[in-house]
Parts: sequence; structure tokens; C-alpha cells
Amino acid sequence: MCCLLVFAFHLDNRQITNTEFLNIIQSENPAITIYSLMEIIDQLSFNLSPENLSTWQSWLVDAYHLTVIWPVDPDSLHCRVVF
Repeated sequence: MCCLLVFAFHLDNRQITNTEFLNIIQSENPAITIYSLMEIIDQLSFNLSPENLSTWQSWLVDAYHLTVIWPVDPDSLHCRVVF
């Protein structure tokens, strides 16, 4: 939930530690499931404009070099995982 601090709680006293952590993981190829990402965006929806919410890839995924793990390929709707 580090992103919540960055984007929603600017005066939180954990910002310095949070920023240091995010800077470290940026270079480590971080990944997040779409489900977890949607939880974060849901929490941020109370503090962000509709424009920011609709462009989440540019300010969240791109900014932190995140790989989003989808259960299906969002472009083709084919399952990427076979059980």
C-alpha cells in the first residue's frame, strides 16, 4: 500500500521511508496482480480526480515500472495460465 501514501496521504510521517522503499523496488522489476492494483485504485478513488483515475497506467504503472499480472491477456481475452 505504499502507493496509497504517495498519492493520497501527502502529510503522512512515513513518506520519507515510503519513498526510499519505492525507489529501491523500482529497479527490481516489481509486479502486481490486477486484483491488487484495482484495490489500490479503489482506495485512491476517494482522493483522485476522475481524469487521474482513468489514466492510472501512466502515473502508477509507468512511474514505478510495474508489471501488471492479468489472469487473461487483456488484448485478446485468452487465458494466460492453464491449470
